[in-house]
Amino acid sequence: MYLRAAEVNCQDTFGIYEIIGNNNRIFYKIFHTKKDLESYLLKNKDKECKDKNPIYISNQYIESPNVQIRKLNNEEVKKYLKEQKQFLK
Repeated sequence: MYLRAAEVNCQDTFGIYEIIGNNNRIFYKIFHTKKDLESYLLKNKDKECKDKNPIYISNQYIESPNVQIRKLNNEEVKKYLKEQKQFLK
């Protein structure tokens, strides 16, 4: 859901990247561009992104009328994830 909020805020696509910390802890961060990822990695030398490619990125930004950024309930989350799976095919 943070991904969609970022996309709505900037009206563009973002990617989710897998980051590995110095203790081999894996976590995920959202970046607008590869340049943003590289800037983050330069500032955080104890972290790396192995292939520097997003593990997920939207095919395109889809503008929605009457967009609201708010916390979704469980049904809305399920519906959103189902819709996103359609775009992966």
